Amino acid sequence: MRIPYEQITEVAVGPRTPWWPIGRRRMGDGATGYLMGGPSVRITTAETSMVVSAEESYRVAGAIQRQREHVVAERAAGTESTGR
Repeated sequence: MRIPYEQITEVAVGPRTPWWPIGRRRMGDGATGYLMGGPSVRITTAETSMVVSAEESYRVAGAIQRQREHVVAERAAGTESTGR
């Protein structure tokens, strides 16, 4: 699944998941999980929320947030790069 950065409303470190629900799963709160067990990142849009396993969840969440802010700022300034 691909989510455009400008559609992301929130990104945060997600829950630590057990190893046994590996694969695509429906989380208890309705989010879709793409899980391998361990640390995760929660990505939220206006329509959905997903939880993705990520070994360095703090770094991944931070990188997504920085890129999201950059894309939104470019769009607002009318200077979108064509290489996205």
